[in-house]
Amino acid sequence: MLALALYESQVCKRCGHGLYDTTSDAWDWVANDPDECSACAALARSERAYSKGLDPESNSTPPEAMIHTVRKLPRMSVAQMKRLMQGGG
Repeated sequence: MLALALYESQVCKRCGHGLYDTTSDAWDWVANDPDECSACAALARSERAYSKGLDPESNSTPPEAMIHTVRKLPRMSVAQMKRLMQGGG
């Protein structure tokens, strides 16, 4: 735990880069184009869908108490999907 605490004290809490580099005037930093995390996108869509339309006065589960999960599925061609749906594996 001590090693983890030491490491965490030396990195930026937001970007994860070392503070030695990120606080130095010797470097310029340029943002990369963002990548979409498909798992996070699915979670965000699920969270958004479930939070809409919930009546805050009702006894329904509050959105912040909902646990959203994702699962990874293999990508399939249309032909592969048709075979699977027809029971051909």
